[in-house]
Amino acid sequence: MPRTHFGIRRFTAYEICTYGLLLGLVIVVAFTYGMYGFTIDEDVDYLKAARITEFIASSGSKREQILSLDVINIYGAMPDMLAVALQTLIPSLSFDSRHLVSALFGVVGIYYAYRIGSAFIAPRVGFLAALLLAFNPMWFGYMFINAKDIPFAAMLLAAFYYSLCALISGYGESSWSWIRTGLAIGLLAATKLIGILVLGFIGVMTLAALVFVPSRPRLLIDRVFFHRLLMITLSSLLGCLVCFALFWPQFFFWSPAQLIHVLRLFMDYDQWHGYVQIHGSYFSADMVPWYYMCTYFVICMPLFLLLWTRYSCWRA
Repeated sequence: MPRTHFGIRRFTAYEICTYGLLLGLVIVVAFTYGMYGFTIDEDVDYLKAARITEFIASSGSKREQILSLDVINIYGAMPDMLAVALQTLIPSLSFDSRHLVSALFGVVGIYYAYRIGSAFIAPRVGFLAALLLAFNPMWFGYMFINAKDIPFAAMLLAAFYYSLCALISGYGESSWSWIRTGLAIGLLAATKLIGILVLGFIGVMTLAALVFVPSRPRLLIDRVFFHRLLMITLSSLLGCLVCFALFWPQFFFWSPAQLIHVLRLFMDYDQWHGYVQIHGSYFSADMVPWYYMCTYFVICMPLFLLLWTRYSCWRA
């Protein structure tokens, strides 16, 4: 914990470097968000936000367009709705508001990568996580043009951080901790419903590491732990209901079978007949080799690499 002097909090060197990095990224975003081209998904995402906006503006009477189970409606519209709202407030932003919102979510994701590494491993690991993510070409490039996956990844980091804070002893159990946990998970699910399953998978893997590998802070599986887990579940349920009402009202009109179908669509590449390049070779989307899952896990789950680095090299 940083020391204070005359009631003024003293920031550590890693905090200063991290916040300087975030400030630099915000400046880059402010000056360059309008310099990027548009992707083929953006018109569809805009239409999705327009459908939901029209539904809400009509007090729920115009629901025909959001009831169809198509490629537009299966995604939540959280980032898209924010972009439309920003464009309405500042008309000069025009369609580039989507890139501004997406890029700011990218900065948010970098911030929460720092928070996770700093709080649960070591401050220098948190700074390294933020630095590596900020200079990752895929993350930096996509955060200006991918208003669907980058907000999803950023909220996944935020939801993971708040959930782990709520489970670990010594991080407080205030009402605000449950509110922010539920809100983060709700925003995650309101971008892609499968986010709840992804968060659960990452959470189980991390909890297993904290239980079986000596570390600080300690995780104790006791009655208090299950009480906190129940509180996370309840706050997540409430957060999802609120965020779905605002950003994905289709949820309330679909049957359980339709919702299961939506989850399966996220894990099925049959509707996309393109090709992907893996280790220099091209494969059709429905013939991706099994070993790609290992590669995907290593590339897309850098937190686990940092976690094991902490245990092997940087013991706090």
